[in-house]
Amino acid sequence: FQAEDGIRDYKVTGVQTCALPIFKDANSGIPYDSVVGNNRLPQVAPGGNYSILLENQLNGGHASKLEYSFVVDASKPIYGARFAVVLEEPNGGHDKDEKPYFQITYRDITTNENLNCGWYRVIADNTDPEFGSSKFEPVSPGSSIKFMQWDTSLVDFSGKIGHEIKVTFVVSDCALGGHLGYAYIDGGCFSDPITVGPCLGDGTRELSVSGLFPKYRWKGDGITGTNSGLKILVDNPGNYVLCRHNGESSCKSYEYVTVDSCSKPDRKSTRLNSSHLV
Repeated sequence: FQAEDGIRDYKVTGVQTCALPIFKDANSGIPYDSVVGNNRLPQVAPGGNYSILLENQLNGGHASKLEYSFVVDASKPIYGARFAVVLEEPNGGHDKDEKPYFQITYRDITTNENLNCGWYRVIADNTDPEFGSSKFEPVSPGSSIKFMQWDTSLVDFSGKIGHEIKVTFVVSDCALGGHLGYAYIDGGCFSDPITVGPCLGDGTRELSVSGLFPKYRWKGDGITGTNSGLKILVDNPGNYVLCRHNGESSCKSYEYVTVDSCSKPDRKSTRLNSSHLV
């Protein structure tokens, strides 16, 4: 339907599931974006089955919005927004806020507040840090149309179990009507549990996670070796803290885990008795 603000509004009203509307099918026989060409940009995220094309592949001064709501489930508290973006940069005669853009925002419906974590915005302007980065490349040498391959923005909602969260995607042509902007959208809910391994022969345990996030940092008195990465070793019982970091300076989450003690190897029993040597 046509929203009052002129934005074509696709809204998912169900809150019991965490899946986006089916608009593109990985088995449709048209796997790649036609504007980017050369089989470079899949219309469905690698490993996915479906996506939605938000806004069309033409200019015209239009914008489209998709709103999706879900209830945070303790078994899968992490939301991953997956997206691929195509934007055309005007050569001149446009203010920055008139240029094509794409953005993602989150709102906690339960507490009626906007959330900073996961917020994303890119404008088709080479002074924009995102658009001017190596993530965006022209569809052909010298082209004003640039595209970004599929990326994922992760938000850990472990602290908001039972809350209703609304994620909003908006993509827009330029306001003057001559330059295009569109995006492919997918998303899902995931888990990233801490696994506490069994006692090893040297009295240590391994703590590990699945590896959804780009950065992990651990804290605790018994960490041996590095304190970053998907796996660490600990040699003392007690409380340990995991910090998940999705790459944004303001978007970190923390989880606590208690580790039981392990029996330390008896060093004396490993010594050779000289009387047994021949």
